[in-house]
Amino acid sequence: MMQLGAVNYFAVLAAAIVAMVLGFVWYGPLFGKKWAKYVGVSEKEMMKGMPMAAVGGFVTVLISSFVLAHFVSGLALGGSLFVSVLFWLAFMLPKAAGVVLWQGKSVELFLIDASHDLVGLLLMSAVIVLLG
Repeated sequence: MMQLGAVNYFAVLAAAIVAMVLGFVWYGPLFGKKWAKYVGVSEKEMMKGMPMAAVGGFVTVLISSFVLAHFVSGLALGGSLFVSVLFWLAFMLPKAAGVVLWQGKSVELFLIDASHDLVGLLLMSAVIVLLG
């Protein structure tokens, strides 16, 4: 059963920081140029809104980490990773697919975003369990 007091807030914060680092690497050196091309923005446009996007992104990742902690705290690492994959399949993958299905964006953009979501969830879950 979920208990609000069972959450390790340090683990939640650490997981959010890890997710942000992943995002900076994923949408920077790894796939940044391709992502910008598929979204239709220049690198200059990306950088212009970066400070506010980073703050907003951290808030949303912190919320995600906090909620995820309620589901994976107390589980073994394998169980927490399984829960993360289920969350990704049920909630994040369909949303990412909407970019292709409803907005007409490329499958490549879907693959970049959806795989980032999966890796991010897995990393956050692992951090929460290992530090919890």
